[in-house]
Amino acid sequence: MMIELEDPDRHLRLHHCTMCLIYKKNLDILTQARPVMDPETGRLRLYCEHYDLKDVRLRTLVEFFDPVLRKRGGIFCLCSLLIRRNPDFPHTMEPWIAECRVLRIHENMLLEGGRVRE
Repeated sequence: MMIELEDPDRHLRLHHCTMCLIYKKNLDILTQARPVMDPETGRLRLYCEHYDLKDVRLRTLVEFFDPVLRKRGGIFCLCSLLIRRNPDFPHTMEPWIAECRVLRIHENMLLEGGRVRE
């Protein structure tokens, strides 16, 4: 699945992105998600597999994985998310959906031992 990430300074195209991780503020993983870019609108949606989420708006780190582009870890982005119930559930497997807006791409960021390193 091709995903395009864009912030005011750069544009990054992930050609083989099939999953991402959404982090909590303390850098624990909140949930795993399946990223989908709507080809008509260009909107990025994250289909969340975790059942214990709630309707919320938050700014947090999302790590997008593209094994071809980056062998070790993913691409971190600061994102604005609007998480809500997935209206297509149970027709799609994921009960929650997050509308995702990329605020900043951190191509060189790594998480080591629960700490951020750029």
